[in-house]
Amino acid sequence: MLDLTAEIFRTAVLITLVGVVIWRRPAQDLAFRGWNFITAGFVLLAVASLLDVSDNFPQLNKFLIVGDTAYQAILEKMVGYLGGAIFLFIGIIRAVPSFQKLNQQIKRLEEAESAVEQHNHFLQTLLDAVPAQIYFKDQDGKYLGCNKLFLKNIGLELDQIIGKTSHELFPKELADTFIAADQQAIYAGMTDEGTAVFTRPDGSDMHILMHKARYNNTDGTFAGLIGVSVDISERIRAEENLRVSEERLRRLSELSNEGIIIHADDVMSDCNDAAMRMFGYEYEEMILLQVEDLIAPESLGEVRNAINTKKTGAYEAICIRKDQSRFEVSITAKNSVLDGENNRITFIRDISAQKEVEGRLRKLSKAIEQNPAVIQITDPNGVVEYVNPKFTDVTGYSPDEVIGKTPSVLKSGHTTEVQYKELWETISNGHVWTGVFKNKHKNGDYFWERASISSVVNDQGEITNYVATKEDITKQREAEAQLRQAKESAEVANRAKSEFLANMSHELRTPLNAIIGFSELMEREVFGPLGSERYHDYLSDIRNSGDHLLNLINDILDLSKIEAGEFSLNEEEIDLQNLINSSITIIRPRLDSGELDLEIGSTASLPNVYADERGIKQILINLLSNSVKFTPAGGKITINAGRDEDTIFIQVTDTGIGIPQELLQDVMSPFIQVDGAMTRQVQGTGLGLSISQKLCLLHNGSLRLSSEEGKGTTASIILPANRIVQ
Repeated sequence: MLDLTAEIFRTAVLITLVGVVIWRRPAQDLAFRGWNFITAGFVLLAVASLLDVSDNFPQLNKFLIVGDTAYQAILEKMVGYLGGAIFLFIGIIRAVPSFQKLNQQIKRLEEAESAVEQHNHFLQTLLDAVPAQIYFKDQDGKYLGCNKLFLKNIGLELDQIIGKTSHELFPKELADTFIAADQQAIYAGMTDEGTAVFTRPDGSDMHILMHKARYNNTDGTFAGLIGVSVDISERIRAEENLRVSEERLRRLSELSNEGIIIHADDVMSDCNDAAMRMFGYEYEEMILLQVEDLIAPESLGEVRNAINTKKTGAYEAICIRKDQSRFEVSITAKNSVLDGENNRITFIRDISAQKEVEGRLRKLSKAIEQNPAVIQITDPNGVVEYVNPKFTDVTGYSPDEVIGKTPSVLKSGHTTEVQYKELWETISNGHVWTGVFKNKHKNGDYFWERASISSVVNDQGEITNYVATKEDITKQREAEAQLRQAKESAEVANRAKSEFLANMSHELRTPLNAIIGFSELMEREVFGPLGSERYHDYLSDIRNSGDHLLNLINDILDLSKIEAGEFSLNEEEIDLQNLINSSITIIRPRLDSGELDLEIGSTASLPNVYADERGIKQILINLLSNSVKFTPAGGKITINAGRDEDTIFIQVTDTGIGIPQELLQDVMSPFIQVDGAMTRQVQGTGLGLSISQKLCLLHNGSLRLSSEEGKGTTASIILPANRIVQ
């Protein structure tokens, strides 16, 4: 049983060897023909071993026995073992040269592999030494290898990237950028320069410039990609710093109030916004201009000389704008090398406003120096910093004697401490103080000054100085004292005059009333006929003269009362429409006798007013009487009345002789009449307009005249709206 097991195991081993020999058969190009004999030998040995196993199973042996001959033993011994041994021997003999050849090929392969390994090591060392990231991908986009800089920047080891795709190593957005570049390289063969930004393990951003190219198999099929990325972070930072610097310089140039022009001799290469604003040109126009287009002829020689001699100091010139207007400038230039060329940078500052201010300051200085008033400037503590020459004329003190001191050297003791305190409170609060000082001259004489003191503040609202403007009013004060005395004397005389006129008016009215009354009785022949017709003429003259004298006395009496303040208004609600109508009724006979037309405007909507009816009626009759007296026959008189928001008015307009413009104000004065042929033909006292004006003033109103000589006059009674009855 043990022998059978051994035979079965041997048979299994031989069958296995047959399979291995057939499976591992060398390629034909090695000329390894002995392998076929070895294969046949192992096959025969396996068959013989299999027949050996069959000896243990009689039911199988009977098929291999013919007659008395045991063909199984013959096949087993002669064919199987002997043939197999022969074939193995022949195969080994034939394989020995092939094995030698194979050894040589293996040696060459090992040498080639060593060379390749050495070359790969050299390439890897070279790649690691390159200051750029280098990596390889297969046709599926998986990383095959890279250099050390790539691993350093992404913070991974080589075995962590091999076989990984970009999406497995980088954020999606960055990976999408890499994949898009891969696709471009696959289809185009290589990529243009591309940029990307990824974050290093330390959190810093890295800007890279990418180049990618595909590589192929020997048969031209796509094998993979190679990528090279250069760290351009420093360049980006430098470019950004340069951009910021250029932007800063550009902003400074734009914000500068000075015009900046860059030129080589007469050829302009650049300018800033201030220069364009200053000269009024657009950029495209500006850079085409020559020196003579910008500089006035009278300054052109000096500017050209400065350019030719490369002058760097400041000087002034006259420039010309696009609209041909001129302005003064200050020019400063620097010579510089830009882009390898000698250039001149010229700075132009518009000083026309400064010159104008300087001119105004000179005028102001002259005005202060030559001012007829005293000008005194102090600091916030009241210490004198400046006085003009007039100060010396008025006070007797020279500037050296008062500058650095307070104005107290002029004190006379007339102004109280309370008044000085009020003065300081006023000016220290930023207000203007005005008042009068009685000061003391250097020689001890007293003089009067009218002063106005104000503060000077800076941009922060702080008081920096006080300015006092003072006028010597000593003579004026003396004249005022004399005038007050004269006024008092005049007032006494005027009161005496008014009292005299009032008394005289009373004394004259009594006999005049008797004369007028008896004249009327005799004219009407109440007690019988007078006899001769001449008596009627005489009586008419006597009555008319009496009426005239009585009217004159009444006017004088009214004027005296008004001036003496004894005329009081009897105010009541009056109907202006009725007042106008009654006044017209009184004046109607004179209108008819003078052959004058009367036109009455719309007065139906006039409101009632609070006023003295007699006074308003007297005003209106005086105005109508004047129009009748000074309007030739055939003329026209118009009455208009109305109201607005602030006043109510009554206007009397005539087509009479008019009043010269220079006499419009004078005719309001007592006893004044317009001198002319017609005025000499009519009687009058010259008191009507004066009384009317004063009556209007008593009503808080006014009397206004407008006239044109030879064309007529308009007189207007103006009453305030508060007199209207609501």
